[in-house]
Amino acid sequence: MYKDLEEDTIGKKIIKLRKVHSLNQKEFAEIIGQHFDTVLHWETHDVMPKPESIKKVCDKFDLPLEYFHEYYYFYFNEPGEMVRRWKEKKKYTYSKCCRLLGVCESTLKRLISGRIGLSYEMYLKLKKIVEF
Repeated sequence: MYKDLEEDTIGKKIIKLRKVHSLNQKEFAEIIGQHFDTVLHWETHDVMPKPESIKKVCDKFDLPLEYFHEYYYFYFNEPGEMVRRWKEKKKYTYSKCCRLLGVCESTLKRLISGRIGLSYEMYLKLKKIVEF
């Protein structure tokens, strides 16, 4: 019945997921531990949910992270380690990597060490210049 619903945005994917499971926004929000307004915002404003929120959705509904967007897969699969391997493979200095990514050295080092998560903006930059 809902197989023909569009899935071209995260919001539309959430709507489809809710409908397939016969859930309204409030019920869906309760299942994933979010506020109703948050779910409404995701669906109507095409806001990219935080990675932790998408992880909860995927865990609760047995979905792969990349169903919503490839970024979420990268976020939870050691992006710092991927960047470190890229840096070493290319024999780049931290300065060179920082110039290519448009970030400061402390940000790059914190990403590589796992002290910060991968932002969507950095993901987009990495996708342009790094082959994963």
